[in-house]
Amino acid sequence: MKSSMMRSKSIVAGQYNAPQSSILTSLSSKGFTLIETVIFIVVLGIIGVAILAAFVAALQFSPNTEYASRGTELAQQRMDVILGQKYFFGFIGTQDPCIASPGLPVCAIPAAYTVSSSIANNWLGDVNYKVVTVTVGGLSQLVLTSLVANY
Repeated sequence: MKSSMMRSKSIVAGQYNAPQSSILTSLSSKGFTLIETVIFIVVLGIIGVAILAAFVAALQFSPNTEYASRGTELAQQRMDVILGQKYFFGFIGTQDPCIASPGLPVCAIPAAYTVSSSIANNWLGDVNYKVVTVTVGGLSQLVLTSLVANY
């Protein structure tokens, strides 16, 4: 009876000693080891390099907005010159002045681009309409089309 009372007193007082192996097991499961941390960093680095390589490849094949903007500007500029001929000379006089006089200042084209135009004198068999097409080539590929009416 005396021994059971002492055991209960020592448990209540917090003096019960657990086996050493269970204490070591519970301490080691509370965090990562140095090897696990290093392996995690290496794997994370490999994944980061792969993602960065994918971004670099995507940027190399993405369209350059500077070239696209410049090509659009060149096409719109030539279209404005052609449509300006219509307003100045009338519907019959709608033509591209850069074909007849390529040395005009308005016909200047940057070295890396080409600009051409075509004017179809009827649209679906109706002579009161013309289809104007401006094509830009070189660093930017673009086709701009406009329908011009005789009004």
